[in-house]
Amino acid sequence: MAASAKEKAHLVLKVVVFFLLSAVLTLTGSYFSIRQIHSPDWTGILGAILLLPYGITNLAFHWFTGPGPFSSRIYQAATLFGSLLQLLYYLVIFTFLKRLFALLKRRLGSSANEGERQ
Repeated sequence: MAASAKEKAHLVLKVVVFFLLSAVLTLTGSYFSIRQIHSPDWTGILGAILLLPYGITNLAFHWFTGPGPFSSRIYQAATLFGSLLQLLYYLVIFTFLKRLFALLKRRLGSSANEGERQ
């Protein structure tokens, strides 16, 4: 069951595109969030949605450590955990969208086939 070189290259390409798209979305969320300091607008909500796992991680770590700044070790652990959650968050979203589009494609294809039969 060895995968061909073409299949491996396709998988590597998918992984690279996933990481690049995740990085772009995370940086966009950071930009939208930071931008709220000087010019608040609707992009703050989008920034919060794009960075939701980091916010949840920050809230959870502050729940354990209390208010105030984190020590450097706690900050590093929270950042690592938040980054992993961020990737998982985007993986779930992209997987959901992929399945949704496949379902819509099947439904539209089946309704088009029924129209041709009549």
